[in-house]
Amino acid sequence: MTHDVATRVALATAGCFAAVALILASVDVVRLSSTGAGETRWLLSIAALSAIAATIALADGRIVRVDRASLRLLVVLLGWLLLSALRSGNAVDAVAAVLAYGALGLVAVRLVDAYGWVSIATITVVVFGAFLAVALVMEGVSDPELVVDGRLFLTALDANQLARFSGLALVSSVCLAATRQRPFVMLGVVGAPIAVGVLAATQSRTGAVAAAAASAVLVWHWVDRRLAIGITVLAVVGLGIAAPLLLDTSVQELVSRDGEVASLGTFRGRSTTWSAAIDEVRDDPLLGVGPTLDDEFFAEARQSGQIAWRARNAHSLWGHLVVVGGLPALLLFGAATTAFFFGVRGPDAAYRSAVVVLLLVDGFSEAVFWAPGLSSFLLAGVFATRSSVASPAAVDPGIEVGTLGPDRGRVAVPG
Repeated sequence: MTHDVATRVALATAGCFAAVALILASVDVVRLSSTGAGETRWLLSIAALSAIAATIALADGRIVRVDRASLRLLVVLLGWLLLSALRSGNAVDAVAAVLAYGALGLVAVRLVDAYGWVSIATITVVVFGAFLAVALVMEGVSDPELVVDGRLFLTALDANQLARFSGLALVSSVCLAATRQRPFVMLGVVGAPIAVGVLAATQSRTGAVAAAAASAVLVWHWVDRRLAIGITVLAVVGLGIAAPLLLDTSVQELVSRDGEVASLGTFRGRSTTWSAAIDEVRDDPLLGVGPTLDDEFFAEARQSGQIAWRARNAHSLWGHLVVVGGLPALLLFGAATTAFFFGVRGPDAAYRSAVVVLLLVDGFSEAVFWAPGLSSFLLAGVFATRSSVASPAAVDPGIEVGTLGPDRGRVAVPG
């Protein structure tokens, strides 16, 4: 696909604005804002930068064609979340957040349409590196503790968020390194070990498991699948044997609501948020509380004694979706991911599948999409990538056939 200079500059500028918006979106707005007005200001800043980027991305007048079933379902999910946001008790923040999701998603789709999925992977790795650099400088200036209980924390990011950031950067780095184009190879070679180092430093169990699952998908595509199946079966059997010993409790005790409320450090304690999410579905199965009121919902659950620790979301992608958007949000996202896996094709299938697997596995115990950050941007790019792109016929533009016309008689000849 060819573009004139103006279009290339517009898309590059859109990518820069999107990168800034993603770095800003990665900041924990609640932690850095002591008032509701402060949180609104951050969200509106994200929405404004995202909207600017989306406008620039469409500067050449092209209409983005949503021709993937998975992406169409993602657009419907976005519309449903907007409906939920409009009826939310915190409508300004909620609508701003949904609009930021949509604008960043539009930029991702447009960049993929213009330059392929490598553009999204590049932005992911660059944002990861830029955020680490900015956060480390901020830490050095303010001099807080970088490590808490042996786990790495950075400004406005806890260990699990940082691990998710690193896992996405790791998969994107591998994608770039496999392109065999020197700038992308160098970016991938630099980004991958940094991402692995941060994963190790955060000591995030969910982040490590999600990254391992994504790596297994890459192995699935690269080696004999019978070997991958054998390793998976052994891992499942081993986990089934080890889980009761590690948990030292029965499945019935894990899922039971009876007895003392457990703490954050236990599986049962973390799963109490799932019970709260189920209760919310029973009260409002259609629209939920809206995209930004999940923290207030779980604060109320803690005050009522249902949760024993300071939960800000459902600590589960599925629980988060039903709380903020009701059952339709959960079903739409499930349908979108199913359509993706049925339709994924092409040379980048391994990397795009690995991203989705990473988010789904991490989503077992983390909300993943609770802010319009890197996860949603990368997911839109992954879903938007065409399953297969026909390669143009090789041409020799140097064959002279005449002297008429603006091209001086040069024509493209297959061969």
